[in-house]
Amino acid sequence: MAIVCCIQTISVTAQTVPIPGHSHNDYNRERPLTGALELGYRSIEVDVYLHKGKLRVSHDPFGLGGKPTLEELYLEPLATICNSNAEKYALDSLKPLILMIDFKSDAEETYAALKPFLAMYKDMLTITGDKPKKGYVHVLISGNKPYESVAKEKSRIVSLDYKFDFCREHPNDSFITRASDNYKTYFTWNGKGEMPWQEKIMLDELVNLAHAEGREVRFWNMPETAQAWKLFLDMGIDWIHVDDIEAFKEFYTEYVQLEKP
Repeated sequence: MAIVCCIQTISVTAQTVPIPGHSHNDYNRERPLTGALELGYRSIEVDVYLHKGKLRVSHDPFGLGGKPTLEELYLEPLATICNSNAEKYALDSLKPLILMIDFKSDAEETYAALKPFLAMYKDMLTITGDKPKKGYVHVLISGNKPYESVAKEKSRIVSLDYKFDFCREHPNDSFITRASDNYKTYFTWNGKGEMPWQEKIMLDELVNLAHAEGREVRFWNMPETAQAWKLFLDMGIDWIHVDDIEAFKEFYTEYVQLEKP
């Protein structure tokens, strides 16, 4: 299967303005991928299981034979967009769309099954290490992560995310590009009223440490209120974990206007 994708920087268009939102469990939406892309989301989450040689998109290990494949739901549509419609979605190879693939099955077996598919679509993908290349799509693996395999690769077509503790233990692993963690592990604030100052200090320390290591930050189980979103953006969280993608889009449009000098 030949995938042709012309890689270039595309200016932001009137149709789509990129926003720092992470579309949680994007595959459950009425329109997976395009619904979030049209709103400007630049980080999209998809859960996969390796089932009888197929990468099936699902949150649970039930009825996998009837679930769509990763290629059907995301890789093929993304290739089509990159080939002919990148400008509509304001895709930019300098800050690519992050396709976060959450491995629910065995890390190494799932990665071994994924790699041939990624090779088919490599023209649209960011590659790091030897012979680096900018692409419209950056594949980030979460969940069960194939650390050993990725660490040994000289040319990498994926990166990994890890919790803050693991990131601190591996400060020089450039292929760990995102620090992701459970918000409720560190914080009790529910997004209403003021965040306790001790928690605000902890949040500031976590974000600054990750940024000093060259990593972006995402929390899951975050409160989804306008007050919380504003605080998280003000404090430098790179990706806001969102279930209600329309609400965050509306909030962020107003936020940007208020933050303009």
